[in-house]
Amino acid sequence: MRTSTLRTAARRALASPPALLRRLRPVRTIDDEYVAWLTYAIAGMQHPGNPYLLDLAVRLAPPAPMLEIGSFCGLSANLIQYLKRRHGREEPLFCCDRWIFEGSDKPLPPEARVSHAELRDHVMDSFVRAARCFSAADLPHAVEATSDEMFGAWRAGARVRDVFGREVRLGGPLGFCFVDGDHREAQVERDFAGCDELLLAGGLILFDDSGPGAHAGVQRVVARVARHPRYEVVARNPNHLVRKLR
Repeated sequence: MRTSTLRTAARRALASPPALLRRLRPVRTIDDEYVAWLTYAIAGMQHPGNPYLLDLAVRLAPPAPMLEIGSFCGLSANLIQYLKRRHGREEPLFCCDRWIFEGSDKPLPPEARVSHAELRDHVMDSFVRAARCFSAADLPHAVEATSDEMFGAWRAGARVRDVFGREVRLGGPLGFCFVDGDHREAQVERDFAGCDELLLAGGLILFDDSGPGAHAGVQRVVARVARHPRYEVVARNPNHLVRKLR
């Protein structure tokens, strides 16, 4: 980088210290040894700041079922179940995932000696085993469905069978939604619309990968939500937790 360019960048940074401070803000965490063990034991891609935001959401959410969109191997689902126990919350957690991953349309190299279908089965089985181990007394209702399918079934009050073989009826308002599925902007927008339709006043939504340097599509949706007259940003860490005002 040329010296003149460096000087320009420095002047801009000094001219807008709040923006610089936001980028340098330390990530808040929760001091809980069990949470650390869960992050070691269960595969996942949770940002280190997410447990703090999940803890805040579980504590503040109004009394209604909770919904997780995108579950992978079960790290966040088991974190939520543990935080529910920690805060005396008994509302059920529903999860939806098809366990079909971005990029799975491209074949793996022959040296891998495993197919995308086998990877999918492994991840889905990992979710089931993790939930049976860490949330045995309060298994989440995990449904093999996309978020669009889940919202459609929820509106219809459908009876569905979860991945543990239990039949459950969907429907009613929600108190907290964790949006961590398809990160394309149009899908995140639909996920927000589905959550907004079902969320109680005071209900919360956590958008994963919405912090600086994460997914641009998610960031654009969250920027619009932050300006929405019926929503406020409760916390950034660096992902965004928002609350429905009315």
